[in-house]
Amino acid sequence: MAGNADIDYAVIEGDFFRFLQSAKVAQCLLLLRNVTTSQVDAISEVCFNIVRGSEVLENEELLKVLKRFKHVIRKLSDNDLRITERRSIITRHPQTVLKIIQNAESLLP
Repeated sequence: MAGNADIDYAVIEGDFFRFLQSAKVAQCLLLLRNVTTSQVDAISEVCFNIVRGSEVLENEELLKVLKRFKHVIRKLSDNDLRITERRSIITRHPQTVLKIIQNAESLLP
């Protein structure tokens, strides 16, 4: 898991995820280009939970959507990558990360 295993970053950044769910796309993309370390860890935690399968994804449509982004999900869930590398992935692929977050709302706090 990314970051400190004792800290649940997804819960800490719950407001961040709720904002990304409801804001306009342009606002979300701007925000994702300037993510904090805690937000990077929270996004990584969600991706880790998708990869690990900690939440059962029964919705076939959701699985199809997330499958298209499997390369980004796997990279972001890799705890061997430094925070700067994960931040770089998020800033290079903000639309993909936004789609992951919007489609994986069952995994969010």
